[in-house]
Amino acid sequence: MDISNDNQEKKTNRSIFKAIGILGSMRVIQLLSRIVSSKFVALFIGPEGIGDLGLIRNVISLIESFTSFGYSIVSVKEIASAQGDKANEKIALTKKLSIYIGILGFAIMLASSSFLSLWIFGSANKFYWFVLLSLNFLLLSRNSFFSALMQGKRMMKVIAVSGTTASLLTTIVIIPIYYFLMEEGIIPAILVSNVILFLVNIYFCRHLKIKSYTGGFHSFFEKSKPMLLMGLVLSANLIVNHLCHFLLRFFFKNWEEDSSILGFYEVGITIITTYAGTIFSVMSVDFYPRISACYKDNVEIKSLVNKQIIISLLLVLPIASGFYLFDEFLILGLYSEKFLPVILIFKFGLLATVFKAIAWPLSYVILAKGNRTQFLKQEVIADILNIFLIIVLYLKFGLVGVGIGLTLEMFLYLLYVYNFINKSYQFEFDKLARQIIIITGTFVLALILINTFLIGFYSKGCLAIIFLASIYFSTKKLNEYINLKDYLVSKIFKRK
Repeated sequence: MDISNDNQEKKTNRSIFKAIGILGSMRVIQLLSRIVSSKFVALFIGPEGIGDLGLIRNVISLIESFTSFGYSIVSVKEIASAQGDKANEKIALTKKLSIYIGILGFAIMLASSSFLSLWIFGSANKFYWFVLLSLNFLLLSRNSFFSALMQGKRMMKVIAVSGTTASLLTTIVIIPIYYFLMEEGIIPAILVSNVILFLVNIYFCRHLKIKSYTGGFHSFFEKSKPMLLMGLVLSANLIVNHLCHFLLRFFFKNWEEDSSILGFYEVGITIITTYAGTIFSVMSVDFYPRISACYKDNVEIKSLVNKQIIISLLLVLPIASGFYLFDEFLILGLYSEKFLPVILIFKFGLLATVFKAIAWPLSYVILAKGNRTQFLKQEVIADILNIFLIIVLYLKFGLVGVGIGLTLEMFLYLLYVYNFINKSYQFEFDKLARQIIIITGTFVLALILINTFLIGFYSKGCLAIIFLASIYFSTKKLNEYINLKDYLVSKIFKRK
């Protein structure tokens, strides 16, 4: 390879890694804040309260999926791909659309408050919870606008600082709420969290000149129609996704006499998707606008996706291995000994994050291309498969089956998505990506064998070896890929 091309490649790879570094530092602080708050919340409201909190959050997400038209995703693509004067018009459109979305969510939650209380809690006594929650949708839509604006303009440092500030303030405020109100503090805590985020967003975006849309409603509707059409597909996908997750939570709450099972499921999913899978939320902030900006160029898309897969795997592998090694410590540190049964979900469920490291960048190709029908099809199939596998395998193997279902669903989803973009967009893994995938697959196989056949000291000993080996492998490859050592040294001396 030509030296100049090689340097350019490493520069591109570093830019991806730099964005992950900026946002990753933010997420670490946010996760630490969430760990502190989760610890106290778990102590104050217990497994049953955690389960109810999960159900309520799921209801919010379900109604938001009905009313948002996929706003959080579509608006990022529109802002990121617009140039010049069109960018200002797109921002004005997305701002006004967020207001209508918030009003619609407010109205639907308010109208269905008694029904939701009766359906979830068996009586209408807690209808006022959902009346108060209707205000939450006015805040959610505005926060979604600010988030889309910052992502679309790739304001990575602002996203990092604002997110960290909001997270720290939220932790400080909600702990006393749960302490004094216990389970009755769930709704106030949710509302206060979004109020804080809204105020922080206003402060950090105060320097931006955000214009209001001045056209009439007919003009607004015509210009926002492409967003709404794509959003309808995404909204349908989100509805199915949140409905499936709600049905799973409803199943766990009502199938067993011990309602703490729902709490175990909620904590297991939270740790796997939020803590172990935090790298995906970090990368999506930078990757989606990046791939949306070049959605017509298959060669550039192939290059970006391969780079993202390589970096994703090199970061996720040691994280997943570490979670296996320190699983009991994590549960006790994040929650309490009452939640130790969650380790049974981890047994195989954490492997889903490794498969997601490959499947996740691939799925964004279809989204960036605007292939609405295919995106809806693949996501609906994945959601239905997820609920089917988890319920069937739970009934067969208990909480261990939940983890098996999560991993099996993600593996099948990966195969399906790769097959489609390979045929439709001539995508294929490059040489280095294939090499990283094969080696990572070897690590995964080792983890499966250890979790299947070993227990106690022998299991922990082998997991420690896997963990150290994964750190060595990832560090070595990252150094080769982006000159990690030189990059870190330059950053350290630059700060000095």
